[in-house]
Amino acid sequence: MPIVRPAKYPGQRIPLASWIWRSYAKTALVPLLLVEVALIGIYIQTNYWSRQANIDLLRQEATQSMRRISQQEADNVSRQLNSITQLTDLYRRQTALALATPARSGLENPERYQLDPNGVYHARGDDGGSAVYYSGIVPVGPKEMDKVRRSAALDPFMQQIKAVNPLVVQIYLNTHDSLNRIYPYMDFSQYPPKMNIPAYNFYYEADAIHDPERKPVWTDVYLDPAGKGWLASCIAPVYRGDFLEGVVGLDITVGTIIQRVLDLKLPWDMYGVMVGKDGSLLAMPKAGEEDFGLNELVNHQYQQAVGQDTFKPEEFNLYKRPQLRELANRIGGEPQGLAEARIGGERLAAWNRVGETGWTFMVVATPAKIFASAVSLSEQLEKIAFAMIETLVLFYLLFFVALFIRARIASRTIARPLKQIELMMLGIGQGRYEQAPLEFNVQELHETARELSAMGRELGAAHRDLMATQRQLQEHVRWLEAVFQLSPDGLVTFDREGRIGQGNPAFFAMTGFGPDQTEGWTLADFRRGIGQLTVNAGPPPFDADGAFPLELLRPCPRSLYCQVRVFGDDGDGAAPKALIAYFHDLTRETELDRMKSEFLATAAHELRTPLTVVAGYAELLSVCELEPAMQKDMAAAILEQSQRLIAIVGDLLDLSRLESRAGRDFNIVPQPLAPVVRAALHEAVALQGRSGGFGGAEALDGLDIPVDAAKFKLALVKVLDNARTYSPEDTPIAIGVRFREGAEGREVGVEVADQGMGMDAEQIGHVFERFYRADTSGKVPGSGLGMCIVKEIMDVHLGSVEINSEPGQGTRICLWLRMLAEA
Repeated sequence: MPIVRPAKYPGQRIPLASWIWRSYAKTALVPLLLVEVALIGIYIQTNYWSRQANIDLLRQEATQSMRRISQQEADNVSRQLNSITQLTDLYRRQTALALATPARSGLENPERYQLDPNGVYHARGDDGGSAVYYSGIVPVGPKEMDKVRRSAALDPFMQQIKAVNPLVVQIYLNTHDSLNRIYPYMDFSQYPPKMNIPAYNFYYEADAIHDPERKPVWTDVYLDPAGKGWLASCIAPVYRGDFLEGVVGLDITVGTIIQRVLDLKLPWDMYGVMVGKDGSLLAMPKAGEEDFGLNELVNHQYQQAVGQDTFKPEEFNLYKRPQLRELANRIGGEPQGLAEARIGGERLAAWNRVGETGWTFMVVATPAKIFASAVSLSEQLEKIAFAMIETLVLFYLLFFVALFIRARIASRTIARPLKQIELMMLGIGQGRYEQAPLEFNVQELHETARELSAMGRELGAAHRDLMATQRQLQEHVRWLEAVFQLSPDGLVTFDREGRIGQGNPAFFAMTGFGPDQTEGWTLADFRRGIGQLTVNAGPPPFDADGAFPLELLRPCPRSLYCQVRVFGDDGDGAAPKALIAYFHDLTRETELDRMKSEFLATAAHELRTPLTVVAGYAELLSVCELEPAMQKDMAAAILEQSQRLIAIVGDLLDLSRLESRAGRDFNIVPQPLAPVVRAALHEAVALQGRSGGFGGAEALDGLDIPVDAAKFKLALVKVLDNARTYSPEDTPIAIGVRFREGAEGREVGVEVADQGMGMDAEQIGHVFERFYRADTSGKVPGSGLGMCIVKEIMDVHLGSVEINSEPGQGTRICLWLRMLAEA
């Protein structure tokens, strides 16, 4: 009997149901589907060609219409502006004649004018003529007043110009010395004194630099200082020989000249836009505001316009908007044209230059609206195509369902048990270990399902044990990590490869090393690094269990206790072992012991001296018969030393309370500082007759400072007492006020200056130490605690103490406090 070898099927394996389904699809479904798709494709392509032909025809018609409209409206605006230009030139000639002709009497009432104290010369009240404003930047004298009278001859001519041309909103004359005559009359109260009118664009754009031909020119659109809104001026220079005597101008509001443009009723919902010669959008309708993302400026702040030229903001300038810069360059370089642009979407723009002003009239249209009819027809044809596709899809969907049902029926008896076993295995793989055993008629499949269910239960139990152990381990690791990081003692670990693992912040703070610096160090590198910081002979022993002291010199002197623990010792000593090194800083404990002993010794010494004097004199008084004068001297000495004891004990109590309460009993509130300083001067009675006075007290009047009055007075009394103690009796003591800009804001300082013995830099460095005395001779009384108390009080106030002193030159001590706004 021949041997039957199993067939080999390379490639991806597929389920039985899928194999049956694919067979049906290949033999019956695919050929029919291809034929239907080809027919629908031909229909859709024909519809596309028809649509493109209609769109091309409409595009040609629309572009011609846009070019014609833009040319027509640009010509209309140009004709209107040309009439303004001719009137401006006529007004310029009339102005030159009026200024060159002596003033005729009776033209204006001299009493109508007023010269204000600020130098402004102006007309009072509206008498039907023009308004006059001489800013006073040039002093107004007889010559200037005569110029006002000469220019009065222009009023009838200005009135005629305003009457014959409704586009003109105001007519003016501005001279080189800032005379402004303007019609109709307006109130100049908003104009500032000393206003330099030649600094504005409606003057300097007509000077010799900007207008060498001395012809009428048009300004850019600007916000009128006189309150008329956005204006454009046709201006012309008035010369006296080669000297620019002044500039005349006729103003038109932008809204007036282009309102007709904005109200145009154009096909395809097109709209008109006026663009200035600098690229600024001068006017646009609501549709334009939406496309350009702008709101037309209708509310104006005239106070700013009076102080300086005010033009359209940058967002209104096409050159300042990156997506429109290409369109702006074409408009600036081509007098007329048509281009596509992204203005709130895909748009077509046609433009023509307005000859008089250099403005550009632009028509903007939306291609989608132009091609709406063609698109509508195309959409109807597309609906037919989609209906055909939907019918085809519905047919094939029903066909798919029928084939699918047939495939399932054919494969259910074979593929269903295998699929259920596959789902059991998938569930176990996803963590659903408890799988109920399935019942099948086939013995092999039944046994496979039972074994698979038992295996899932065993895996589930093992997984639960593993997760519990992992959670415990993670919690333990987090706990150890927190202890490692938060420990005030230094810790550093090494792995079994002998390389540094981790160091906690306390270790890096003690040694001055950084994590980047020690990365990759071996145990030998670590020993050398620590050895360079210590005073011990040779590198410290970090390679075995043990404890030893370390004295560090760098980064600062420290006394450390070090202990090393080795882990994973194999007993052969050949390879580096994992270890951890522990560092405990003994510096603070040693320093606290030293400071406590030093304080007790100093305090005992300071208290013993007056006590010895008191005890000695008291003993003499008790055992000896002394003369009354001597008894009185001894009693005075006992009293003096007792007061010294009381002062020392009082200072110790004050210092103890300040340190123990850490500012909790301070009542720092905003209050006048001057009364606190005066109270300190009154309390320091020993200064009677020596104080140089409270200099600068008036600087503190009305100034509230956040301060605890009682505590700050105590600090100031201590400073005053030091000044009295360390300076000769015949020298004055000065108290003053200073101000400065500190790191945290403005500060005020109360300064006490004496003419005493002074201090050098080393003495100043110790002045805040307890019981420190600048005078080591013992001749000057005191406890040596005063400046320490002053420093504690100023620290609670977040202030500072500034000391300037030189031996033999006296001492200046300033107590600085933050002012209210910055405190």
